[in-house]
Amino acid sequence: MLHRGENPPAIDPIWDETLEWTYEENELVFLRMLIKSDDAWAKNPMFAAAAVRLVYAVPGWTMINMMDMKGGETGCTVLVKFTIEDA
Repeated sequence: MLHRGENPPAIDPIWDETLEWTYEENELVFLRMLIKSDDAWAKNPMFAAAAVRLVYAVPGWTMINMMDMKGGETGCTVLVKFTIEDA
C-alpha cells in the first residue's frame, strides 16, 4: 500500500517519480543518486550515495546498493527501474 499525502513516514519512504533527461552518448555517463536530509541543522546532510555507469545499466528493475560518504557499506538498497530509449 502506498502512503497517502506528500510526506511518507521517514522509516518507510516510497517515491513514485519518473526522472527523464537527455544526455550525450558516452561511456563515462553516470547516474549519481544521493540520499540526503533536508534538516537545516544537520551537520552532514548526505547519508548515502551510489553511482551507476549508464553504459552498464540493464533496462528493467534492479536493486542498487547505497554506500556511505566514505565508500563503506550501509546496508541500504534502492529499487529502481531503468528505461533507456534511443533518441
